[in-house]
Amino acid sequence: KVGVPEWGINGGMKFPPGVIYTGTGVPEAANVVRLGNPERTFTTTYAATITPDPIFGGVDVTLTGPVTIANTVADRSPHGTELSIMLTQDATGGRTVSWGSGYVGMSAADTAAGKVNWWRIRRVNGKWVQIGFTAWELVG
Repeated sequence: KVGVPEWGINGGMKFPPGVIYTGTGVPEAANVVRLGNPERTFTTTYAATITPDPIFGGVDVTLTGPVTIANTVADRSPHGTELSIMLTQDATGGRTVSWGSGYVGMSAADTAAGKVNWWRIRRVNGKWVQIGFTAWELVG
């Protein structure tokens, strides 16, 4: 079944019963709607370019080289969607982070060895805008 999403509670999207959004751009028959979860990040292996998919959540990766966070998959997120990006410096550190043109106001990463950098971003008027940033060191 194909349905037209409508805005639900807390700005989330709702689909008619029996419709699921799989992240492919086409709703499919089922009983659940899977949309991005700003509290959830997916651990991935390092790559020089990482492209977040807001439908499935943010990114959690340990850096072993410089990284570019590319614009999100098809920029298909509705206004107000939030994501978390967590990048951990390896034991060497010095791993730089650059951002695609779809990101605004991003704080510079703390590149000290072992530092965890966490950005919280929100989709506003077609751009991803930083709404929070912190960096800390893992101990032990």
